[in-house]
Amino acid sequence: MGFELKRLDGSKGLRGALGADPYFDVTVEGMNFLRNMMRVFDMLVDVAPPQPREPHVFDVTSPVDGTNPANDLKIDAYLQADADRMSADSGVGGIPSYKLESNDEWMVTPREISISLSRYFSGQPGALSNPLWETFIAFLCVAMACGGFIVK
Repeated sequence: MGFELKRLDGSKGLRGALGADPYFDVTVEGMNFLRNMMRVFDMLVDVAPPQPREPHVFDVTSPVDGTNPANDLKIDAYLQADADRMSADSGVGGIPSYKLESNDEWMVTPREISISLSRYFSGQPGALSNPLWETFIAFLCVAMACGGFIVK
């Protein structure tokens, strides 16, 4: 078990042109290391995730089974609201830690990546020589230009 970070362009055909694989797979231990390093460079922001809205807010009364089209539309609205929550920019100064703490398909936005990378590069980026870290930073640089990435 681990994490798969997938750039939003997602096309393996872009690998050569952009110089990086659109997928970045990392173990749980590796992700712990990356989060710890991001904290050292002040790239990660510890904030609570936005809470999902409960189905009853959308007046959902039964499961989707095709027999109640009005209810099916309410369920679609509920699912869209949850997808919007997962892909929204956090508005904080960097990448929110909760987006890298689970594989629930949070989207990390280009703005969040840009702020994190600017903090990293304004610090002492050469102070750490680690292949996992260097590959992760390269992935972030490309993902920023490709619309962000999803954490799976």
